[in-house]
Amino acid sequence: MIENDIDNFVPQKRSPLWAYFLCCVLIMAAVVMFGFTLNRYPAFYVDEPFFNVSAVRWLDGSSFAYTLHSEAPHNGKVWAFHGPFFFRLQTVSFKLMGVTHFTCRFLSFFGAHLGIFIMCLFLLRRGMYITAIVLSAAWMGDRSSSQILLGRPEGICLLFVILGYVSLLNALRSRTMAWFVGAGFFTGIATGFNPAALYMGLAVCAAIMISKPANKWLKSLIAVAVGALVPAGVILLCLAPSLTQSIEQFLWYLNLSTKEVVPSLQQRLSNLQFAFGWATYWNLGLMLVSLLFLLPLLVKSIMIDKWKGSPDWPISITITGSVFSIAGIILYIRSSMHPYYLVFFTIWPVLALSAFWESKTESERLRSALSVYALVIAICWLPSFTWNVMRSREAVLFWEVLDKRPIVKHLAGEIPQGVDLRGDPKYFIVTRDAGLNFTPLPFYANDSGIDVPAKAWLLLSPAYVNFLKRTRPDYLANRALIFKGAAFDGSMYYREEYFAYGPESSQQKDHIRN
Repeated sequence: MIENDIDNFVPQKRSPLWAYFLCCVLIMAAVVMFGFTLNRYPAFYVDEPFFNVSAVRWLDGSSFAYTLHSEAPHNGKVWAFHGPFFFRLQTVSFKLMGVTHFTCRFLSFFGAHLGIFIMCLFLLRRGMYITAIVLSAAWMGDRSSSQILLGRPEGICLLFVILGYVSLLNALRSRTMAWFVGAGFFTGIATGFNPAALYMGLAVCAAIMISKPANKWLKSLIAVAVGALVPAGVILLCLAPSLTQSIEQFLWYLNLSTKEVVPSLQQRLSNLQFAFGWATYWNLGLMLVSLLFLLPLLVKSIMIDKWKGSPDWPISITITGSVFSIAGIILYIRSSMHPYYLVFFTIWPVLALSAFWESKTESERLRSALSVYALVIAICWLPSFTWNVMRSREAVLFWEVLDKRPIVKHLAGEIPQGVDLRGDPKYFIVTRDAGLNFTPLPFYANDSGIDVPAKAWLLLSPAYVNFLKRTRPDYLANRALIFKGAAFDGSMYYREEYFAYGPESSQQKDHIRN
């Protein structure tokens, strides 16, 4: 039975040097897949301005606050739609490296890979080289490794979640409370980058209660709370000038976001398929393994007192990794099933499953089930890996075409300097490079309360044009279409038109220049 498997495990003291080398090669391969094309690939992404326009405004001498939705409370006074750390840190990045798409993306991209490297190094130093190799190989084909390309905070947030997890593992094997303090500190920082990481903080607490005897819960949880006080204090300092207004705005946005949750299971699965393509099998496979294998194993562990106290590393990682897997699923479902939130989920089932394999369980039933699930996961991983390879190939194949400088040159030559230019937020960098006075329109293009001054010019994507025609047709009815252009002309998948409209006029007449 499982109870006796722990006694039969003999930990390996050292990992071979070739395992260190192989893990480094696999992680570097994942970096190379997209790292060198990060400034051009992906092309324009709608969430990039959401998290970076505030930093650019601050760099230009304005306030962080800008309007994402006309109905949001306290527009122009505070910006509390998300965690306060990322866009503030981006002000430093932009100051040092300039305002580019690469700068928008590099913190999350390299932060996530650094987190995977730290996790693998932790495993290797404890003799768990099979788990380390499987994790680094799985990451290459994980769709999460391409979700961190989007100028969002999930990648750097994952780094701090991993640091919190490593601290938790050390805490469970140590008599000092310092590691518990570290677990709270790092997960608290992660929450400052993305409030969704609070689920992982709760996972830390749940893992403690499962892994430690009941008489040690309170002391351990207090230590975690003490560690979380520092980042919590920094978060409050960020919001302190207008704390009440910031909380009201965040709660308003949270309510808006949760309204997007897809109601039925069939629609949820359809949404998953649409968002992930070939990677759907990998994500669904990990969810099934978590629910059908890791969750029952977790329930069993709660019933086994022998697993409490100081378990062996593989058992400890299996149990805690299972807790984080379930927390990741809950986080994803509760967060409207946006694809980038799977960054918080996908590594944990791989970690837990591989660690349990290294626990050398002698239960034939468990070993057989483990082999079947491992085979299923491996098969599901192949399409996801192929998808990543194809996207990496696209980035190289369309490298020249995805250059944004022709767009900058076109805008600079066609739009008069100094005019009030409003438009789709995703153009915030190319218009800046063109030297134009650009103000992003609200992030939610179907916002019926969008206000555009009559004298302002408009620079719109096809999607934004359609939204305006549907919600506020009067905004375009009296404006002349001055010119249109094509971004990334010549690429198979990324060609996109853009349209420039002049100020309102009672005698509007299109005079299109291509």
